[in-house]
Amino acid sequence: MLIKQEFTIGDFENISGIKAHTLRVWEKRYDLFEPKRKSRNVRLYCLDDLKKLLNVTTLYTHGVKISKIAAMSDSAIKQMVSELALDENTRTLVLSDFKMAMYAFDQALFDTAYARLARKMDFESLFEDCFMPLLSFIGRLWQTDSITPAHEHFISALIQRKLQVEIERLPRNENAPKTFALYLPEGELHELGLLYINYQLLKLGYRTVYLGANVPLNNLNFIKEQFEDITFVSYFVVSPESDEMEAYLLKIAEMISPKNNGYWAIGKKLQHITPPSSNMRFFFGMNDVLGALKTA
Repeated sequence: MLIKQEFTIGDFENISGIKAHTLRVWEKRYDLFEPKRKSRNVRLYCLDDLKKLLNVTTLYTHGVKISKIAAMSDSAIKQMVSELALDENTRTLVLSDFKMAMYAFDQALFDTAYARLARKMDFESLFEDCFMPLLSFIGRLWQTDSITPAHEHFISALIQRKLQVEIERLPRNENAPKTFALYLPEGELHELGLLYINYQLLKLGYRTVYLGANVPLNNLNFIKEQFEDITFVSYFVVSPESDEMEAYLLKIAEMISPKNNGYWAIGKKLQHITPPSSNMRFFFGMNDVLGALKTA
């Protein structure tokens, strides 16, 4: 698998949020970047260009005129970004650092940015206000081929590590009146959302049985037999395929009856499907689930 080392102006637009036309103007008028030219109309930028772009974008979105930025040296631009990071509102700056850490495979940069946020925010706010937008951003990059699996796996693993640390800090209530079993179906490996739901359930005092990714459907029967009243929770991003979802959910409906068991299914794939059982609830995104957890 090739790691992305060169970026088109379209990639730059997707990553920075600055329109390609504006980037071309900046390049032509201010010589902000010196791309290689694959042909007359195709510019290719390197990782150092991306680092500079993210710093320039940070200053620009904080009100610094592009003409002033263009007159500054690269070191002066970095210094001003560092000074902005000392201000109270560091969220947008840290998101820029997270993006750069992902593309440069730089764990130290990620950890430094995370620590800066953790000094000012609790973990719940940090995850929902910073990591969730970052993951949404990564999803958009997938749609435009501006990211490789290696980048996504790298940043996801770093976020997952922080999340696991917070989960381990939470007390366990083995006598909780309600138990949730969390799993991903076979072929589904996008675990961060499910892990965060596990964190929230534990924080609210519920008991959880966390099964993780790639769980065969028939294995859920072992959990059902162990508990009298359990709610299964699963997240659907890529698996099962859309044309197989209804059949999969029908099997779930059969499995959870006739006992007083429940099932929470999460994902955009569910938007045009009617729950086949009154014991099943569908949520189309993380925010819907977080709202429901308060009344679980």
